[in-house]
Amino acid sequence: MNSNLNDATRHVTLFHSPQTRSGGVLALLEELGADYELNVLNQKKGEQRGAAYLAINPMGKVPAIMHNGALVTEQSAVYLYLADLYPEAGISPQMGDALRGPYLRWLAFYGSCFEPAFVDKALKREPGSRHDALWHCRRCVEHRDGATRQRRLYAGQSVQCFGHVMG
Repeated sequence: MNSNLNDATRHVTLFHSPQTRSGGVLALLEELGADYELNVLNQKKGEQRGAAYLAINPMGKVPAIMHNGALVTEQSAVYLYLADLYPEAGISPQMGDALRGPYLRWLAFYGSCFEPAFVDKALKREPGSRHDALWHCRRCVEHRDGATRQRRLYAGQSVQCFGHVMG
């Protein structure tokens, strides 16, 4: 990959709305020194549900990025894509690195376990038949904190991208 950060082949458009998950993507783009264009959607005016944006992302969600005609949505997928687009930044393990598997696991864990547990807790949802939302939330935090203490989660600069997701 060409390491010239202003290379036109790496120009990205970020569809962003303030005070949403796309803020982490904006921070990541800045950290990467990426060549990007910001397309701000006003959620108070419902622009993310307008025909123009739904033609880009039918789910009407941010973050979303467009790169060379490829649309990437979903927070973890966007982080992965950008980290791979700028490998010289060294913020994620590359293919062949022993940390690549755990890195992908933790990115998936955030979206499939960690965040949903906190949403359930915040919305005071009734516990399901197998899991109490508060138990699930506590378990996710314990799992993350235990891995952090054992240095399996943040294994130095090679997984900085994950920090943007987990905060």
